[in-house]
Amino acid sequence: MELFDTHTHLNDPALFEERDSIMARAREEGVRFLLVASYDLQSARRALVLSEEYPECHPAIGLHPENLEESSPGDWEDIWDLASRSCVLAIGETGLDYHWVKDPGFRERQRESFVRHIEFADSLGLPLTIHSRDAAEDTLKILKEHTPNHGAVMHCYGYSAEMVHAFASLGMYFGFGGVLTFKNARVAKEALLACPRDRMIFETDAPYLSPEPFRGKRNEPSYVKWVYRKAGELLSLPTEEVAAIAKENAERIFHVKHI
Repeated sequence: MELFDTHTHLNDPALFEERDSIMARAREEGVRFLLVASYDLQSARRALVLSEEYPECHPAIGLHPENLEESSPGDWEDIWDLASRSCVLAIGETGLDYHWVKDPGFRERQRESFVRHIEFADSLGLPLTIHSRDAAEDTLKILKEHTPNHGAVMHCYGYSAEMVHAFASLGMYFGFGGVLTFKNARVAKEALLACPRDRMIFETDAPYLSPEPFRGKRNEPSYVKWVYRKAGELLSLPTEEVAAIAKENAERIFHVKHI
């Protein structure tokens, strides 16, 4: 069984220093593909290092909406230079995060950045990995007005089952992670059941959102197997079939025939 972790932060300092042992555990569990999503300039550089060290690791390059305040105009030029490398499979993570950000000016800056990422992805022929938290309406509006030419993933999808159809109509894929394993995660479970089977992929978002039985501890790519198991339980499918479906979907959206 080949598992894909389609959104992880092995480039986060919490994991990067232990990457050899973390990758060894991931390989033992059958993880054959990791999309390493960046969130600022330094994490983008570390994502490229990981792609050089491990054939399973593939970079996604971008500026997270929450990190825009710390970025400088010069960072954009460097980010785009890194994103143009042939090893890069996606742009991101990008998107909108209104959970902590209440300032209208900064929210507008997030929207501008999101559109800029979409335009750059289109110019490179790449899909995006999208972060959206407490910003469903504006995220959908931007995607309708600037629909990515090469697709996108709603990473860590957290909106309703009804909105799955709205995003899917624009060609979006959906990343589900450790939240699926939480006992009170009704919305995420309903969204998975509503998701077209040719649009679902699975992720860890490590070092965040560890699945049961590791909830509250640091997450890592090897734990993605627990997400697949739970998805199989919810979909009434063998874990191996879920893995095969997700592999095919991930290869399609990221334009890669990995194995």
